[in-house]
Amino acid sequence: MPAAEAPCGDGTREEDDDDAGELKGHVRPVRQPSSVQCPALDEDHARCVAALARLAERRDLASLRAVHEEYAAHFAHEEAMLDEHLYVDVASGTGDDRGFNVDASTRTSHWKDHARMLRELQQLATSVAVSNGILGAGQVDAVLRDFETHADRYDGNYAERLGAKLGAIDTPHSMA
Repeated sequence: MPAAEAPCGDGTREEDDDDAGELKGHVRPVRQPSSVQCPALDEDHARCVAALARLAERRDLASLRAVHEEYAAHFAHEEAMLDEHLYVDVASGTGDDRGFNVDASTRTSHWKDHARMLRELQQLATSVAVSNGILGAGQVDAVLRDFETHADRYDGNYAERLGAKLGAIDTPHSMA
């Protein structure tokens, strides 16, 4: 029975990559996340996107490891920035812990997603290293889409608030 066909961005058709280990298949480019209104974190995101684009192009273990390194650096930077500017009370333990705390919940789930993403990249690297060292289109596509989903779900949530906090720090207050 022939494999199902899926349209590609260039108008051609390729066989679906049902087996994640297959080398053929089209991978849609990763999308640059929306600005989080912090130039340093936007630059981090651009470096992650560049590493993901290399992974999509090369599909090799070295590129996957480079994505892991970019993620680890970005996640540590982002967590420190957010703890300094948005989650000060939660990070220091001085917040009101009576009942539900939106910041605490948001911070916990965001940090857990960072840990999950790093763990899954490490697991993928281990499985690729013991096989042929090349990632299939399905594996690469899953990594790219996961980055986009994370950026939309978590990073997009704090952008406006972080931008306002950083703007208040950078903007001198008038005495009028």
